[in-house]
This record gives sequence, C-alpha cells and structure tokens, in this order.
Amino acid sequence: MTSKAKLTKAYVDSCSTPGFYWDTALTGFGLRISGTTKTYIVQARIAGRDTRRSIGRHGVLTAEEARKKAREALALMADGTDPKAAARARKIEGISLTQVFNDYLTQHPLKPRTQYDYNGFMARAFADWAMKPLTTITADMVEKRHAAIVSRSGGAQADGAMRFLRALFNYAEGKYEKVTGEPLVSSNPTKRLRALKLWARPPRRESYVREEQLARWHQSVMALGNTLASDDADTMRDYLLFVLFTGLRRSESMSLRWEYVDLEGRRFTIPSENTKNKRSHPLPLTTLTLEILQRRWAQRSNDYVFPGRGKTGHLVEPKKAIAKVADDSGIPFTLHDLRRTFATCASTVIDNQSTIKRLMNHLTGGQDVTEGYKQGVERLREPAQRVTNYMLQLIANGLPASTT
Repeated sequence: MTSKAKLTKAYVDSCSTPGFYWDTALTGFGLRISGTTKTYIVQARIAGRDTRRSIGRHGVLTAEEARKKAREALALMADGTDPKAAARARKIEGISLTQVFNDYLTQHPLKPRTQYDYNGFMARAFADWAMKPLTTITADMVEKRHAAIVSRSGGAQADGAMRFLRALFNYAEGKYEKVTGEPLVSSNPTKRLRALKLWARPPRRESYVREEQLARWHQSVMALGNTLASDDADTMRDYLLFVLFTGLRRSESMSLRWEYVDLEGRRFTIPSENTKNKRSHPLPLTTLTLEILQRRWAQRSNDYVFPGRGKTGHLVEPKKAIAKVADDSGIPFTLHDLRRTFATCASTVIDNQSTIKRLMNHLTGGQDVTEGYKQGVERLREPAQRVTNYMLQLIANGLPASTT
C-alpha cells in the first residue's frame, strides 16, 4: 500500500501495514514498512533515474531526526549526488592513520622486532595523529613533526619514524581508492623531507666494545643474575654472549629455533627467512658457543633457543639487560656493537677477508653459494675457534691479547 501524511512520531507509531508512507511536508521523504521493520527513506531522480535510499530505522532515529537527514540527502540528490555514494566517499576519506597501520600489519606480517619498532613509532611519534584521516596529514605537518622528533629524541628516531610513515602512505596509495576510482592519496607527504634535504641521516655508528673493555663487559654480563629474575638472567646472559662470540645480527639470533641446531655435529643454521640476504647460512659452533647452547638446551622451555615471555615465544628486546650491563660496566653498547666487536677481533686474527665475510654472512657476488653444507661449515670451524680463543684471552687478561 501507499499512503501520504505528515510523518510524525505518533503517526509512524500508529502505522503497521507493510507499504510506503510519503510525507506531505517534505517531498521525497518517506517511510517503508516491511514486516515489523520501519525504515525512513528518501526518493528522487538522479541522472534521469528514480533513486531510493535508506535514512535509518525508526526507533534509532526519531521522525524529526530522520526528516533532517532526509532534507540533507535530498539536497545532495538535487545536485545529482547519490547519498549512498557520498556516505561511502566520507567513509573512505575518513580512513585514519590507525586503520591504515592495522591494514598494513594484516597484509605485511612483520618480524617481531620490526613490529615492536612500528608500535613504538605509533605510540610515541604519532599518538596524536592516530585517529586523523590520512588525507588530512600534510607535508607541512610532516616537516614540523620530523623537526620536533629530532629535537626531542635525535635524528635516528626522527628518520625512523618518518620511514615508517612513508611506508604507510606508500601502502595506502596502492590500497585505497575514492569512489571515483582515483587513489585516496596521490602524493606522499614525507617526500617533503627529501625535497628540502631535511632527513637527519645521522652518521653511521662505528662503535664497538674495545679490546681493553671486554673483560669488564664480560664481568657485568656474568653478574646479570644478581639484578634480573633468574630465568631471564640466564637467557639474557647467554644471548649476549652468543651474539658477541658469533657476530650474528639481531634478526638472525633472537628467533633461532632448536630445529636448526645440531649439537652433536657442532653446527647451526640461520634459515633463509631470518637472514638479510634471504639465504640459509650454516655456521660452526666453537667450544664456547657449543657450551652456551648446551646450557640453553638443558634449560629449554619451548622451540626457541632464547625463549621470551611474549606471544612470539622468543626473545624480542633485551634492552633492560643491555642497560644494566652498560650501567654496571660503564660501557654503553648496542647489539650491533657486539657484531662490530666480533668483526674487529676477527680481522685481528684472520687475514682472509672472504673468511670473515663468510663468518658474518656477508656474501659477495662471486661467492660459490652451491658449496656443500659440511664443506662450508668445516672450512669455517678453525677460523671461528681462533676468534673465540682471541676474545677469551682478552677477557682473561683484561688487555689486548697476543695474536701469535
């Protein structure tokens, strides 16, 4: 049925027969009853075609609220704009930085450390932008925010935050479209930093634990049990020692699984998914690193050599242990400093640069990557042991050791 009357609360409440009820005061405003559901609607011609759109349910909207929305929708339709398309456009153009970040994480699974860093950037650098529509973040805002982070936290943090933001904008450019089919964002505002040469580009770190500092550093690492919970202390101690005596990268060492460790054969493998060059990398265990992993095996609690309390199951961020060792020893350091320490000691006792690169998984273009597993590992065993012996001598003597 079809009826006409002034749509008031009392009138709408009284209606129960399925059909259409059109308002006599506002042309195009109506009520549709289907079963027990009452829905406010609008109807008008757009581009020569009758177009009907829902406004909302009666009970959720009052008659007067629905009338107000209807008036707005009919004004859009009079201009040739479909209210449904306009609502979809508003929704798309209202996509926030947080939504982009969440969608990015869904489609780009990250390594635990990378996600840790990205979560930190969202929480510290862009907390007040979290719910801003992406389209409202301008190049001027990016320039000012970068300068503020440089002032507050330094160039490295500022550049890292902006690389993160750049990744989100690059993702959004390919992911989201306006109702017209155009990209939601057509320009990345972080380009301003390059155009004006504003990237901080802090000098590359060259620091490492010096030879004369190793004994003091080692003493503080071994004393971690006095300040951290026993289980954590054992894991942190062995992890820091393992990184020092292997020179492994963070991504290669933290997520090492027991399935890649051969204690009997005295070797382990970094799987391709954890290496920088995406190639699996077998390495020998020296007397000390074998001892460390045997100790870890005896205390194992899951599939990871260095277990953690978080959802990944493995160690993600040993910053508390690093801070404690640095404070106790007076030697500030990062995990990558330990890698540089290994490289420095290796260059002292190994003349062949290709061997050092193999130990540190720095593959060169001319390297034979088809070299047999056992052959490659066994060729590295004696040089690796030589580096271990040299560092142990430094630790024992507290002074640079003899290389003869």
